[in-house]
Amino acid sequence: MKKHLIYFAKGLLLVTIIVLIALRVNKIMLPKYYFNGKWPTTSGFKGFYEMPENSIDVFFLGSSHAVSQFIPQEIYNEYNIKSYNLGCEQQNLLTSYYWLNEALSYQKPEYVVLDTYMCFEYKAYEPLNTSEACTRKAFDSMKWSKNKCKAVKDICSHDSNQLITSYYMTNIRYHTRWTKLIEDDFSFEEMENHYELKGYAPLSDYVNNKRYKPYNKGADSFEESPMVPLMEEYLEKITDLCKENNIELLLVKTPTTEFDINKSATVSDFAKAHNLEFIDFNEEEYYNAINFDFRYDMHDNGHGNLWGAKKISSYVGKVLHDKYGESDSNSSDIWSSTNDYYIQVCDDCSIKHISDIGNYLEVLNKDDYTYFITAMGDVSEVVKKINKKYKDAFDPELKLNKIKDDISYYAISDKGNITANQSDEQLLYHGAIRNGILDYEIMSASNKTGDSCYIKIDNVQHAVKKEGLNIVIYNNDTMKVVDSVCFMLDDNNKLKISR
Repeated sequence: MKKHLIYFAKGLLLVTIIVLIALRVNKIMLPKYYFNGKWPTTSGFKGFYEMPENSIDVFFLGSSHAVSQFIPQEIYNEYNIKSYNLGCEQQNLLTSYYWLNEALSYQKPEYVVLDTYMCFEYKAYEPLNTSEACTRKAFDSMKWSKNKCKAVKDICSHDSNQLITSYYMTNIRYHTRWTKLIEDDFSFEEMENHYELKGYAPLSDYVNNKRYKPYNKGADSFEESPMVPLMEEYLEKITDLCKENNIELLLVKTPTTEFDINKSATVSDFAKAHNLEFIDFNEEEYYNAINFDFRYDMHDNGHGNLWGAKKISSYVGKVLHDKYGESDSNSSDIWSSTNDYYIQVCDDCSIKHISDIGNYLEVLNKDDYTYFITAMGDVSEVVKKINKKYKDAFDPELKLNKIKDDISYYAISDKGNITANQSDEQLLYHGAIRNGILDYEIMSASNKTGDSCYIKIDNVQHAVKKEGLNIVIYNNDTMKVVDSVCFMLDDNNKLKISR
């Protein structure tokens, strides 16, 4: 009998080890989307579970249009309202419903703000109106519960191409990722501790689209567009869920060329039928009220940049504040402690729009930055003009004050620790930053040695690769490239920044 118990114990131990290994492998193989990427889906959802119970006043839901336009930190700073952005890429209404249901297991919000873009046809060939990959992004980060089990069942009942077992044992779906694993896949414990922006994704480009014109519902003609039936069904469920929990539901549509007056009329009728408020920022009244400028407030035709998002967030924040005032929860530290990080993110976004070389040089030496410089072609005239116009522009350790004509050159400033070199021959240098974790490679060739260059970080090339001083800035806190420029001469032999 004792012998049998020993065998049983050994078997149980072996099974436990196998299960633990399988769970670890599943975790590694899951695709991850953290704060160091464009869309921080994983960071946003994982961070939600770190919020103190009953500390959140407002939830934002919706697709990437919502993720890029609602800034919880901005709303807190201006109105002392504690919000969280639970949007994600291509978030269909089924996903919005189940994430709201999940959120209500931990929080008691006063308000839910839902962007209505995905109410209408987005991917006609997809049963859920959304790509399978984006549906999984949203639910892979959700904790297992009755809510998630029901969500998975609903997903697979509507989409026969998706298997229930692949949600429980994710390695079934992602086993081919072995060759695509990156640093984030193995450092997920550290990465999941960064959720400072609370689901918001900052974008920084200008769309420069001068043709956009908001519509006027009182003057323009329109014919209602139908919602996707499944999306309308879950919009009804979201509405009912909010009513059951005494939550005010605000429907919105952020600025985009991908919405029109016909869709707006449909949502307006739904809102009226359910006694809801609907704010469409594509409508002339609201568009003008926030002084929105599509050219400079949009990252592309569908997503707002940081500056547009500030305007949208401020307006929605005021609506919420006028409805129920400031927050009365006692967990302000979770929001106030992240303001410095938010300011840093705003500064990073602004760098992309600096056009003066002198101003650009001033921001290079921030403590959180590592920057890389490599010369392509003959940069001696560029350097001379910079030194003449901006006295003491370069740190002496960069060795750029007396650079020779038509010479290969590179430099790395890792948070103030400078490595620099120049040569008559082509230069190639390998190194690592962030305590040896992140590899880089930098190459410089003058006119006589090949007229080329590159700056690779984690094997990705970032240099502009134009004749002049090519510069790449990397932020060690946000773990992403902030900007890539070239200091060069224009056709009139004047200094300029090229991107």
